[in-house]
Amino acid sequence: MNDTEAADPGLADAAQDDIYEAAAAVAAPEVFASNIDVYGYHSFAAGWFFAGWLSHTGGDENLPDRATAWFDGQPVTGPVTTLFFYRNDLPEGGLGFLIFLPAEMAAEGGFQRLTVTCGMVERDLHAADPQALLPVAKLMPRLQFIISLSTDPAQQLVMSALLGSPADTAGTGFIEFCGRHPNAGGWFISGWLAQAWPDSEPPVYAGVTCADADIRGRVLACLYNRPDLPDGARGFSMFLRSDVAAPGPLLAVNFWAAGKPMTVAMLKGAPVLRETELTARLRANLGQSKAGLAREQMLNLLARRPYAGEDTLDSLAPAIQIFIDEAISCAPDGLVLMGWMLARPEVLRGMWLRNGEISVPVPMRDAVRINRQDVQAAYAKDGFDEPNCGFLLFVPGQFDLNEAIYIEVETNRCESAYRNIPRPLRTGLAAIRHLLGVPELRYEEVQPGFDKVLGPAVAAINRQRLAARPQLKMMDFGPVPKQPKYSVLIPLYGRLDYAEYQLAFFSAHPGNAGIEYIYILDDPDKKREACQLFTAAWERYQVPFRAVLLERNVGFAPANNIGMHYATGTYLCYLNSDVFPETPDWLELLVARLEADPSIGAIGPLLLFEDGTVQHQGMYFRRLPEFGNWFFCMHINKGLRYSGGEGLEAHVSITGACMVLRRELAVELGGFDESYVIGDFEDSDLCMKIQQRGLRCVVDPSVKMLHLERKSQPSAASNWRMNVTVYNAWQHERRWAGLIAASQAALLSPV
Repeated sequence: MNDTEAADPGLADAAQDDIYEAAAAVAAPEVFASNIDVYGYHSFAAGWFFAGWLSHTGGDENLPDRATAWFDGQPVTGPVTTLFFYRNDLPEGGLGFLIFLPAEMAAEGGFQRLTVTCGMVERDLHAADPQALLPVAKLMPRLQFIISLSTDPAQQLVMSALLGSPADTAGTGFIEFCGRHPNAGGWFISGWLAQAWPDSEPPVYAGVTCADADIRGRVLACLYNRPDLPDGARGFSMFLRSDVAAPGPLLAVNFWAAGKPMTVAMLKGAPVLRETELTARLRANLGQSKAGLAREQMLNLLARRPYAGEDTLDSLAPAIQIFIDEAISCAPDGLVLMGWMLARPEVLRGMWLRNGEISVPVPMRDAVRINRQDVQAAYAKDGFDEPNCGFLLFVPGQFDLNEAIYIEVETNRCESAYRNIPRPLRTGLAAIRHLLGVPELRYEEVQPGFDKVLGPAVAAINRQRLAARPQLKMMDFGPVPKQPKYSVLIPLYGRLDYAEYQLAFFSAHPGNAGIEYIYILDDPDKKREACQLFTAAWERYQVPFRAVLLERNVGFAPANNIGMHYATGTYLCYLNSDVFPETPDWLELLVARLEADPSIGAIGPLLLFEDGTVQHQGMYFRRLPEFGNWFFCMHINKGLRYSGGEGLEAHVSITGACMVLRRELAVELGGFDESYVIGDFEDSDLCMKIQQRGLRCVVDPSVKMLHLERKSQPSAASNWRMNVTVYNAWQHERRWAGLIAASQAALLSPV
């Protein structure tokens, strides 16, 4: 950050109250060990089983009573049923466990951890083995064996009842044929039930048990009459969406209907049919079913045609309007879609982004909404009243940009249509500018907007942008010192004339032979102008310096880090081009403080405005409710006359506009973190890392310098520039909020 600050008038009194926030006391964590050996979803029990071991501190009050299972960040939470048993292979106090967590359906994401609540204490349990997830066919015998190890009859009885058996189900029958229908995008299963569900209460979720894994999810189901079956028995057809083939032979289907569990086993010799024969037999069966939405949905699924490269969305009635104005690649993490949508909730069933063999649900619930008055005006005649119909959406996945990318839309009648997505063109900083120039998020919109869309998208684009270092040209003006004590790094972007003014100030220093000045031009369009200015400045002031001319704009942190690569001094100074010394020996004075006190990690001067008021005297952090309630950097006493003494002042953070530290430490810390875009928060990030080393960041008010504050930068579009700052605050908050809160009370403590 080259001087991050949120607008904050009147910091003198009220704002200072925030400086002394008390740090929350954190108790030392109790030693705890555990492992989940096996886990899996059981459709009959309608929930997750987790088996493993944990260290035990004794007492029933420590047994889990609630738990949350996390699947790719999505929680499944509720009360748990627990069984404990002794294991001879564990140290004293260790216990084996079997935990059951009810869940209406299995989560779609990958398992991350199980958080169990024992009274007032939470424990995180992890599965060390990636093969710990078992299908029902392999999970059942393991669970039955574990239950047999328990010495508590009550726990045994409860767990055994949860596992159940086909004889316990209210409806039994057989699967007569099945098959995957590629155009429908899932599996059809057909057979009969001895006791069917009521027509008004069909199953919603089902689990297909295969030999090597399970297929689970929402289902469509339809009953039909079978004159060949005894009274009360009925035929059924069921559809389960799945983009994968069956993992091993299909064994059974488990589901709940009308509040009762049902299991249907695969009839011995039942065929797995290909699409043509599967369609013919299903159509015949559906012809015997009752007219209604379920039958219409099934027939529409069977009638689907594959994507042929054309937009077919206009064929739907009633219409669903979806337009993708632009796509931005965030490879390898995902894709951003920018567009608008008008669709009535009772019409739209679901959307999927498809790319070759990849199929990803389109998470519209996570979209950042954009006001599109132009769209609203055009479609008001059709009865739509949705001014915020525009959206920004991040879809995670690794997409092949050489293959067609399109959206498949499904209606509640199971009709489908396609909308093509334009090929992504914008990359790098242009893509970031465009993406962040659109939304205007405030208050409760900020956190989800950056967590689910803007944060992951910008992070991926920026990583890709900086993956390859730019080409550069290095030019020396005058005899640059061979073994300097000091290296001064000065990035240039926007106004270049300040470099000439700086060199004029530096020329007053009698000891320039020991100072290595390195200017890094991060504005390639001004290369010719810069070379002319550098030549004239050398001829006029005779201060030797090195110029590093970048062929591509990279931003404040990368530009400084490139300069650091060429720096050779024992001490390193980060300096903005709009900062000017009041005295020639400013650098020696700051370094003398570093040499005298090894507890100092970074030091900066007192920075003043042109009128002599304080621009920078150290920084503290304040939470801004308008921007996610995240910590933002604030300047102490900004705009006031300095009235302090000459002694050093320790602060949570100091500005990168002028910061001096040992080069060895700067290299060890990797310089400025380049994940902060353009320039904001990277200096406070560096200060946090310095504090983690047990070192202090201080300001020496006896050294005064003039800072014109961002006048070296051209004005930018306010919306995108503000959103860059908020994006950087989002990153900074996730890394350092705890350390900031713990350090804030000592912000103004004297040295």
